[in-house]
Formats: sequence, C-alpha cells, structure tokens
Amino acid sequence: MKVHRETLYEEVWETPLSRLAPEKYGISDVGLRKVCEKLHVPTPPRGYWAKRQHGKDPPKEPLPDRPDGAPETHDFGRAQASRTTASENSDSGNENTSSEEKSSDEKTVPEAPPIDVPQTSLESNIGDSHPLVEQTRTALEDPYPDTYGRIGNSRPLGVSVNVSPGTLSRALSILDAFVKAAESAGWEAFEEHAGDQPASHLLIEGEEIPFRVTEKVTREEKAIPESELSITDSKYRYHSTGRLHFKLSFQHPSPPGQKKWAEDETGELERMLPDILERAYKSAYDVKEARGKRKRRARKREEKRKAREEKKKRRKEEKSRRKALVETASQWSKSQDLREYIEEVRRRVDEEPLTEEKREKVEEWLEWAETHADRIDPLSDGLPTRE
Repeated sequence: MKVHRETLYEEVWETPLSRLAPEKYGISDVGLRKVCEKLHVPTPPRGYWAKRQHGKDPPKEPLPDRPDGAPETHDFGRAQASRTTASENSDSGNENTSSEEKSSDEKTVPEAPPIDVPQTSLESNIGDSHPLVEQTRTALEDPYPDTYGRIGNSRPLGVSVNVSPGTLSRALSILDAFVKAAESAGWEAFEEHAGDQPASHLLIEGEEIPFRVTEKVTREEKAIPESELSITDSKYRYHSTGRLHFKLSFQHPSPPGQKKWAEDETGELERMLPDILERAYKSAYDVKEARGKRKRRARKREEKRKAREEKKKRRKEEKSRRKALVETASQWSKSQDLREYIEEVRRRVDEEPLTEEKREKVEEWLEWAETHADRIDPLSDGLPTRE
C-alpha cells in the first residue's frame, strides 16, 4: 500500500495514531510515527485529541514543503516485509530494539515436527511402557488416596499424575503415548525434583515444559450436621468422574495459549494428544521469547539505573566544586585583606619612632603574618583546574 505524504497528513490529523496505525496499516503507532518523520509529516501534539473531544477546534500544524531529496510516498507493503525480516534477526542483529516494536504476531515459530501418537501405548497398560511411566506404575502399586479420592499427587513419580485408582491405568496409557510421541519428535522427557513436589517435563528446544494428568471430581455435602464433624473430617464427599484433564502446568510467568485440555462426552483425551504436543512445542518458543523480553527489560532498567546514578554523581561533583569555589574565593579574599593589613603595619613601622627591641618584635610578627597569608592563599600552589 503506497501512501502520499499529503494523504497521510490529512489522516493523522483526523484519526489518532493509536487507531490509524493498526486499523489501516497494520503496524504500531511508533512505526507510523517514524513514517511521518521520514516524509516530514507533522503529527498532533499532546492534548490535541482531548481538545477535540471537548468540542474545541485546535489549529493544525501546516504541512511543510518537502525537503530536497526527501521521499514523497511510503510503501507500507515493503515496510511490513522488512519489519518481518528484522524481527527474525532481532536477537543477533539489533540488541537495542524496543519490546514495543516487536509485535507478537511478527515472530516466526517453526512448524512442529511430525507427531505420531503410538496407538499400542493406548491399547495396553503393562508391557513395553516408557521407563518413566513404569516408574510411576510401580510407585502407585499400593495406592493411598487423598481427600479427593485421587492418588499420585504427593509421591515421587516418573510422570505427574493425580487420578482415582480406577482411572490410573488409562491415565498412564495416555501419558505413555504422550511421552513416546514426544521422544519420537526428538524431545526429551524427564522428572524434575526441584521445588516442593516432583514434576514431569519435556525438554523442547532447550526449554522445560511441565505436564501432568489430573481427574475431575465432583463433591456433595454430607448429610451430617457440621457440629458432629471432627476437626479432621471434611463436610464434603468427593466422587471421581473418570474425566481426565491434561495440563501444561507452568508456574508464573506462564506463556500465552491453551494450557489445559478437559475431556467431556464429545471428546476423549487420547484424540487431543497431537494438539497438546503441538501446543507444548509452541510454548517452548513462547517461553524463550518471554525470557528474552524480560532480559531486555532488565537490561533497560539497569541502563536507566546507571544513568540515574551517573547523573546523581555528576550533580554531587558539581555541588562539591561550587562549594570548593566559594570556599577558596573566600580564603583568597581573606589572604588579600591580611596582606593589606600587613602592608599598613609595615608602613607605620617606617613612620613611627620605635625602639630597637620593639622594631625587632614587629619585624618578627610581620614575617609570621606574611607566612600565614601565603598559607591561606589558594593561589599560592598555582592556578585552579577542573580536576
């Protein structure tokens, strides 16, 4: 889309950049402002749109003549293509690019590799299971349900699972298929023991993607007066539903996009595995990108902090220099006053009749006074400098 500077001038003075840029040209207001600068098109000052909203008609800054050699038009199509290329090379080629100029829809996430969910894992419970799944199965041979009737949540497991005993076999079959499909795509499955509880992860493109399977439960209030319940009793009775949930169980900060899949009467979790694996793959890039943004923001905060410290240091140094100037000027003035006084004493010595003893004592005093005047004179050690 090629736009003439005169057309752009009329548009930016009729529609705020924050609306015009994304709605018509598909770029940020920062990007459109740069185009205006390139074409020498003035933009409304602060407060212009507030005055328009209150019925006022503030004057428009006239469109200046185009400088020699400056472009008359701008092609937004070419700009969009170059912006996409810049986005792909931003990490290596332009460390100072602001996060506001890096739109999330400009990033390029490679397609996920072909994902084949092995049906044999879904059809069998025991046998050729993945070692992590087999580790979980062994750990839960003697189940101990929690308050909600589920098992697995508080035990060291190969894969994270929290379901009722009757649903465990199916949940492990799903996790077995999930882990094998992930490894066939070149990713690694492992158990992370950091934190309060162990959690299963996929390692995708160097990023750890946590996952777990849980089961939805329902509750009903017990038909027992609350006064008859002991301190350890729950007032609710929980029932397993057999409906599984698959979660990419990120802690804060969490990447965007779907992170939970719940089956219902119309869909089983087994059929959702390819979509879950693809979302896990994209989440790895989202996590990487978010970390990069946090690093850029942290770097900018550090740069601003250093700039503030440097400014504070310069102010302190300037204050100290001004104080020293006043003090040295005052010392110089005192030394000059002393010298004038000393000269007046010397003149009177020559005029007044003094005994030899008195004259000798006055001469001693004059010598001492001159030494003291030199001592407090800041120019005695040379001219002042900036250092």
